[in-house]
Amino acid sequence: MKRLLLIILSVVVISALVFVGCGEPEETTTAPTTVPTTTPTTQPTTPGPVSGGTVRVINASGVNVMGYSLEQTPWDLFVLLCAVEKLVEYDENQELVPHLAESYSFNEAAKTISVKMREGIRFHDGSDCDADAIAWNFEHQVMNQRIGYLDQWDSLEVIDKYNFIIHYTGDYNNQLTVAWLWSPPIYSKMAFITAGGTIPENSDIEKSKDWARLNVSGTGPFKQGEFIRDVSLTMVRNDDYWGGTPYLDAIHYLFIPDPVTANLKMQAGEADFWFGPSIKDQLELEQAGLTRIEAQPSVWCLFPNIVNPDSKWHNKDLREAVEYALDKEGMAVSLGFGYYTAAKMVVPEGKEGYDPDWEGRSYDVDKAKDLLAKSGYDGETIKLMVLTGPNVDLATAVKRYLDDIGLNCEVDIADPGRFYGSVFGTSWDDLIIYSFGVMGSSLDSFHNNLGDQPLTRMAGWALPPDILDMSIESRTYADEADQIKAIGDIFMAISEDAYIIPIYKVANAYMASPYFHTTIGQESGFSQYWAKYWLEPR
Repeated sequence: MKRLLLIILSVVVISALVFVGCGEPEETTTAPTTVPTTTPTTQPTTPGPVSGGTVRVINASGVNVMGYSLEQTPWDLFVLLCAVEKLVEYDENQELVPHLAESYSFNEAAKTISVKMREGIRFHDGSDCDADAIAWNFEHQVMNQRIGYLDQWDSLEVIDKYNFIIHYTGDYNNQLTVAWLWSPPIYSKMAFITAGGTIPENSDIEKSKDWARLNVSGTGPFKQGEFIRDVSLTMVRNDDYWGGTPYLDAIHYLFIPDPVTANLKMQAGEADFWFGPSIKDQLELEQAGLTRIEAQPSVWCLFPNIVNPDSKWHNKDLREAVEYALDKEGMAVSLGFGYYTAAKMVVPEGKEGYDPDWEGRSYDVDKAKDLLAKSGYDGETIKLMVLTGPNVDLATAVKRYLDDIGLNCEVDIADPGRFYGSVFGTSWDDLIIYSFGVMGSSLDSFHNNLGDQPLTRMAGWALPPDILDMSIESRTYADEADQIKAIGDIFMAISEDAYIIPIYKVANAYMASPYFHTTIGQESGFSQYWAKYWLEPR
């Protein structure tokens, strides 16, 4: 640990945005009459929510694709959650509730999911959000394999303007609600097929695609204003929003990859909210009087490339050598300012599936060297990919430890486009620094990110055959106790064979002006209720 303190002179680590899902499918579910109400994150000086104002939000990366969902990455959608909505959504208790849908019900005997839409909801272009529009969205999602469990998908039957039925095949699957009703974002059919009203319906698919890459038409509380790629995006209030008039006049996103610039803007009062500040920036801004909003924890890990059949990382001795080489306690202390803890498993401590009796692999240089020699990869050059920014310090520390046991570790610092393109598209060579988090059900979070048919499929990591079978079986359990046991067995199997190498657990947090009142972070990472957030007059 002392050695690491000398290595790291300046430490900044990014808090990861987490892809999570949670909650169990209900046999019959009825919607609440309104969307959830938020609780202010700070004690307001103004008594209760007020209307007006533009909130300025910092995000490190900008939007590449605005409204063409078949080409969007999850991080494109993350910025657009104020504009695009889903059939069901996570509430502040991390439970799935109907949203665009008024209700939904499963019939296991008939193998159907019956969905009743809320009446009167319109997209930003004025067209109806009805069963026909939903069927069009699913047609494209299914045709382009953008949703999971297509081996169980049969068809979607439109009953009338506001009712449709999904027909499926196969056995009970506890993940269908998340995969089919929560995962797909719903876009305007009419806006797409007319390229925003510029061409006759379905007359030029390429023009429609080009329009959708730069424009978004959803059902959300805010609609598109000015978009300057890689610089900013303004979303303006949708006065016809079905969930009630939003409090804010507008949301102005600032895309700022440099944390120093972002920090200075927050301190100068030139921004009101910051997604993903490092722990160092969080503490500095908190001392300056800003509000630290703590979300759910996640674990930063090394993901080895085990998809490539020729990858060296199929060698268990090599994977174990890397884990024993890391002084996790030292890195947690040096990089975490007291907020990080060394991790033994990929699932955060305290969450379902975590085994407190698992000893893990503690820092042991001699054991790491012995395992490396046994693996036959002593002296091997390996590449460690990391997202540009504060997490480079973590990569630097990992490199020093791996070099110490006889590997030659080269750090590959990637910009957001290349990094996420590698995670979800082209893959990576050896190791990549990425995180895993849980909000609500560990089983759902596992299946969303790491399972046999994940919603966010990593290009270089997939379940080994034995754990793949466990994953498939875990989806067949309806009983909660059986689900908890199943996910515990899965996480233990991953840990025992070091298929993912955990480093430390972090408490994810965002920073906000004391004038901005929001519950972002209390819902799922990809559930945001922008209609209910408000800005106190300054």
